[in-house]
Amino acid sequence: MLAKWTKKNLKKLVAIGITAIILGTILAVVLPARVAIQTSEGVVSIGVKWGTPVYAAAGTNSPTTNTGTVWTNPTQAYTDGGTAATITSAKPSGNNVWGTYGFSLAGYTITQVRVRYDALTGGNEQIRIDVSWDGGTTWSAQQVTALSGTETTYWYDVTAETAWTPAKLANGQLQVRADAYSVGGAGSVSLDWLPVEVTYEAAAPAITVSPTTYNFGVVTESSTPSTTTSYFTITNTSTMITNNTVSVTTTAWSGGVTWTHSDTATPGANTAGLKANKNGTWGTGDVVVKYTSPNVLAASQPANTNWNFGLKLWTPTSFTDGVQKQIVVRVTAASG
Repeated sequence: MLAKWTKKNLKKLVAIGITAIILGTILAVVLPARVAIQTSEGVVSIGVKWGTPVYAAAGTNSPTTNTGTVWTNPTQAYTDGGTAATITSAKPSGNNVWGTYGFSLAGYTITQVRVRYDALTGGNEQIRIDVSWDGGTTWSAQQVTALSGTETTYWYDVTAETAWTPAKLANGQLQVRADAYSVGGAGSVSLDWLPVEVTYEAAAPAITVSPTTYNFGVVTESSTPSTTTSYFTITNTSTMITNNTVSVTTTAWSGGVTWTHSDTATPGANTAGLKANKNGTWGTGDVVVKYTSPNVLAASQPANTNWNFGLKLWTPTSFTDGVQKQIVVRVTAASG
């Protein structure tokens, strides 16, 4: 049979393979001749969308509940300005406990926790602040502050008091306690506001892919070989919801006479395209694999939930040689 093939006919064959490797979520696609597809050199840049650094943000929340009876108007410490909560100092006075700060930071890394207290005294008094992260079972060391007659903002950095987690900041766990201590005789202490500031970072998405190779075999012009739509498994250990895009990293397939990559998956002379499908049916919900403005392949993917996809190749309507072709496909997970 092979003896009957002309040189021209032989040029119409090319072996195509596909390699999937996560490079920050990366899949490599290789189009060689009869090929075992090669992988890239390892795992690279698993993280946030398009290499954007993990960001830090800070939130300042006020208390919305309190317990105790020694402070007068303790709810005035819920907001900044206006009337203050007040107490008469003693050695020491009793205390109130403020809580229900409303932090909801599941999936984030806590980098700093600080208590702010805006306070003043009518005499020569101190305010003492401590913090609990387990509903009042365990308390930090007290920070003792000598007050003046002018309202001043003070901070107590409690970052080092415990290994902070989102659970320790949850309602019912995070509490702030305050009392007043007499230096000389008893005097008044005013507490205008008692918020907590938390600085946090988004954890980086974490995904890997398996398998790392696929061989389409020999293909002809104007053909559409494909994997199954569940061929590649994305193992998702991200602790947050993610949006996952799919793209190629170059505008052309390398090897011999290069193939232009079509961002519309429209084949032409030495022009090829790719589509992806997330565990569905080819022809329904296919996503074009583009170089510019990558398309979303898996939107709002739940944390710690694996998913699958496949790839389909649109071969050129004609090609010049049968030299191995290759391109890299990237799947990028970004915090959703």
